[in-house]
Amino acid sequence: TSNLSNMTVFRLGNDGLSGIGGTDPFGGWIDGARFYDQALSTRQLRDIFRTLQGLPPGPLGLVARYDHEDPANRLQDTSGNGLDATNGGSVTFGPATNPGPFQLGTVGQYPGGSTSYLDIPNIHTPGDDFTFIAMVRKQGGSAGHQTILGTDRFRFQYRSDDGYNGVLRLDLTSAAGGGTWETPAGSFPANQWDFVVLQYNAATGQMLAWLQDGSPVFLGPDLRLTVGNRSGMDAVSKFRIGMDGLSGIGAADAFIGQIDAIHFYDTLLTKRQLRDVFRQYNPLPAGYVGLVAEYSHENAANRLADDTGHGVTATNRGGVSFVPPPPGGIFQPGLGTTVGSYNRQETASLDFAEFYTPGDDFTFTALLRKDAVETDSETILATNRFRLQFHNTGSSNDGAGELFLQVNGAGASGPMGSGAGTFLTDQWYFVALRYNASSHVLEAFLDNTGGLGPPLISQVVLGAVGLDDLVQFRMGADGLSGLGGVDPFGGWIDRIQFYDRYLSNAELHAVLSASVPEPATLGLLALGLVLVLLRAFRRRTGTN
Repeated sequence: TSNLSNMTVFRLGNDGLSGIGGTDPFGGWIDGARFYDQALSTRQLRDIFRTLQGLPPGPLGLVARYDHEDPANRLQDTSGNGLDATNGGSVTFGPATNPGPFQLGTVGQYPGGSTSYLDIPNIHTPGDDFTFIAMVRKQGGSAGHQTILGTDRFRFQYRSDDGYNGVLRLDLTSAAGGGTWETPAGSFPANQWDFVVLQYNAATGQMLAWLQDGSPVFLGPDLRLTVGNRSGMDAVSKFRIGMDGLSGIGAADAFIGQIDAIHFYDTLLTKRQLRDVFRQYNPLPAGYVGLVAEYSHENAANRLADDTGHGVTATNRGGVSFVPPPPGGIFQPGLGTTVGSYNRQETASLDFAEFYTPGDDFTFTALLRKDAVETDSETILATNRFRLQFHNTGSSNDGAGELFLQVNGAGASGPMGSGAGTFLTDQWYFVALRYNASSHVLEAFLDNTGGLGPPLISQVVLGAVGLDDLVQFRMGADGLSGLGGVDPFGGWIDRIQFYDRYLSNAELHAVLSASVPEPATLGLLALGLVLVLLRAFRRRTGTN
């Protein structure tokens, strides 16, 4: 017949029904036989297979890993799942060239050409998410498109016009909805190692890509997009490292350079999990960075430069200007020559690269001076979960207010203030905010004396996650928290610091003291001033 719709009899272990040949009996063991009245999906078949293995249904996590460290089999899948790669012919293996901060052993050497690739067994089950990770070093000098990961639904590439200052590029096939996305010009330089990630969320169709250099601060994704055809994307079944030839988008575009630490997962790794993989190759002995980013605005060539060298970029939304500071009082030594001036406009604010990793503690510190014009609320620091503000507690422009903290969502327990009159205008203050991810305690400090006291605000963030879903930080305006208006700040802010630790009181005092002379120094300065005045008086009066 032309189909199987008239089947009526089934038999295990013997034929004698089909009429095709002999009975051909089976010799062996059969167990767990099941019959369904529907065509099961690959995902459903996979789950049955896992159940028969005594494993929970669903994704595995790490599906395949290629570190090339076994001299007997450089293509070995070290995840233990037996998915060894196949060399197209010309990929060789040797030491990493100039690994910088990364700890790499034997790496894949891709010379380019039609056989310069590794084929990977089909690691994707339709309906599953996936995450791809690799360490990549593009060899300088060869321009154009060069493929890191090719598939039958997309290709993930290095592209440059000059062979040195490239971009990370993602192209989708028409079956996946089509489209092209690239990181900013020059963001993917040749001749350096980068940690590269591509993720696909099967439920939402969202794809994220990371391009992380050797900075110890693990930042947020560099590409975000949503595929136009999720069912088409779910059918991806062919994977190749170092060359295309699968997508049909363009030429094979072989990669020239080195690739190592290849991982495939059938799950979405969180940012924290990705950072943990990254730190396998770029370890931190202490387990944290400490001072993640600092902005003193003293670099005349780039007032938004991160002084730590970690590359945590700040972006001026348009209205922040950089000016000499108004009189700084005891903080004058810490202010330098240039501070940020905020003029109560929404665009007078700074956005920061996504430096926070969920589950980390954090501490924020800055020097600030509120100007004499008071509105009801003016934002110092805003995030997608909270905002820290100057709040007017009396009549307009009376020179007195308070520090004000609000948390949104499930963590909200009501706004908290430091008390009327604790935050004066036209005075410089040291402000700090710290968060303990274990206890969910959020505490704020404000000091204009040089002797830091206890926190003026202490709040336990409610909800199971606390502030672990923090993503964005903004200085000088809100528009992130959803708690009210934009409430832009009017005044001056300087010496902005972010830490990935919960600084102790002593550590906060040390940060404060770095901007304030020690009491002994102040005493000597005062004594010196008295002596100068005394000598001047004696010269005028002729006395000794």
